[in-house]
Amino acid sequence: MGTHSHGVEGWGDTIFGPELRLAHGQNYHLQFSPMFSAPTGRVDFKTAGVFTHYGMQLGSGTWDFWPSITYTGRADRLTWGTQVLGIVRMEEENESGYRLGDVLQITGWVSYRFANWISASVRGLYTEQGEIEGHYNGPHNHSSPPDLQFNYGGRFWDIGFGVNTVVPGGPLKGLRLSAEWLQPWRTTRTAISSIAMGRYGPTRPYRSSSSARCRRRRPRAVWRTRRRRRRGCRRRSARDRARGARGSDCAAAARRARARPAARRAAV
Repeated sequence: MGTHSHGVEGWGDTIFGPELRLAHGQNYHLQFSPMFSAPTGRVDFKTAGVFTHYGMQLGSGTWDFWPSITYTGRADRLTWGTQVLGIVRMEEENESGYRLGDVLQITGWVSYRFANWISASVRGLYTEQGEIEGHYNGPHNHSSPPDLQFNYGGRFWDIGFGVNTVVPGGPLKGLRLSAEWLQPWRTTRTAISSIAMGRYGPTRPYRSSSSARCRRRRPRAVWRTRRRRRRGCRRRSARDRARGARGSDCAAAARRARARPAARRAAV
C-alpha cells in the first residue's frame, strides 16, 4: 500500500495588543491582555487545483479578538499560575468562504526552580473549540474526514511537561529557552477524528495571551470514528442558499459519511 503526503508553509496570523496590569504584589501578579489577531496567514492553499484540508490553512482568515487573564504567584523556589484565554471570530466568514469556531482555553501550571538557571514545570490544559461554519467557496474534496468541516472542533484535555532555562551570564545573559512535551489525555470530538498524539516543541514564559495560543491541529495519524453529530454542514442561511449546489454537495457528503458505518454493519 502506497503512502501520500502534502504540506504547506508560510506566515501565520499576527497577534498584537496591550498587557494591562490589574494587581501586583511581592509574590503575585494579575494581568489582563485584550489582544487582536490580524489575518496575515493564507487560507487559500490548494492541492491539484482544489482547496486543501481546512486544518492545513495557515491562518483563520478573519479578524479575531483574543482576550486573556493571567495570574502568577511564587514562594521561594516554587511558582504557579493559571490563564483563561478566549478567541472570538469577529467576521462571518473569510475570503475562502468559511469561519473557524470560537475557542475557550484554560491552563494551569506549577514550576520548581532547581538552580538559578534551570527549572521544570508541569501543567494541565483544557481547550474547547467550536465547529467550522460555512464551507469553501471553490472546488474542494469530500473524500476524507479532514475535508468535511463538521469534523472539526471538540474538547481537549492535555498534560504538559517542560524544562525552562535562562542564561546566567555573558553576552546572552537573561536569554530564556524553554521546551515542553504536551501529551493528550482525553479528547471529545464532534465527529470523525484523528488519533491524538503527543507533541514536543519550544515554549515561552506564561506572561501574555500569546503563550496560550489556539492549537492548530494538522493531523498526521490514522483516522477513526469517535462520535458523530446528526447534522449536515450547518444550518443553511440565506447566503448559503444563494450559493446553490455547493451547500447541497456538502450536505450530501455528510449524509454519505454517516451512512458508511451503517452499511458496514449491514454487510457483517
